Amino acid sequence: IISVGISFLGYLLALLAVKLFSAVVRRVVGHTSSAFDDAFVEAVGQEIQWLVMVLVLRYALLRLDFWSDGLRTTIDDFFFLLGLLVIVAGTLKLIQFVGQWYRDHLDPDKDKTRLEPVTLLLQRSAYGLVLVIAVSIGLNHFGIQITILAGILILGALVVGLGARDVIADAISGLIILMDQPFRVGDIIATDELGTWGKVIDIGTRTTRILTRDKRMAIVPNSRIGARQVLNYTFPEPNYRVYSEILVAYGSDFDRVRRVVHDAVRGIDGI
Repeated sequence: IISVGISFLGYLLALLAVKLFSAVVRRVVGHTSSAFDDAFVEAVGQEIQWLVMVLVLRYALLRLDFWSDGLRTTIDDFFFLLGLLVIVAGTLKLIQFVGQWYRDHLDPDKDKTRLEPVTLLLQRSAYGLVLVIAVSIGLNHFGIQITILAGILILGALVVGLGARDVIADAISGLIILMDQPFRVGDIIATDELGTWGKVIDIGTRTTRILTRDKRMAIVPNSRIGARQVLNYTFPEPNYRVYSEILVAYGSDFDRVRRVVHDAVRGIDGI
């Protein structure tokens, strides 16, 4: 009966914990809008409530003295796993909230195209790190040596790395391009891979898409662009010059040639 009462009080304590957490968050970030406070509490408030309930229920059950040693160990392991899952779920939701909030406050005209892929990559990397840490903690709790698991993971990473080294190199080069910005979407660039110049349409994780001046879409791996010289015609100055050779017959009237070329060029938009 006392354990049932403790469980009921634990439920009330869990509700109170969420309210206290909300009050603390509002006090700490009081200079921000209330929308941030509400969204932050909503993102992790449920996990805090569940975590308090798990701790209280574990205490309420393990305080009973009629369990056998084996059953007591089973109950303890069950609540350990349940608490670990709640913490992992809350951490993943917190990472997602922070990443989404950061992307929502990027400048759409300047930073969104450049930094959004980077934040997504960092967010997914954080997911993987949290899951690896959680698995390690779980295995260590049950007395399983993680050295064997670490060896398997290293061997698997080595095999995957050898098989996908080009993909990994392209991804790293894409990240460097997005952060360093030697060129951006919309820039006119020339590189040895093209043999001509073209407009950057998209900078992806693995490839960059360039629309050449004869309207062909060139899909170039980021690692090949990153390892070669790139000539950017439109940054930092959007005006640029195009050099072309014009062949004329011997004995031509050069003054007339100049007038014809000049009039033809002036009739083109943007010149």
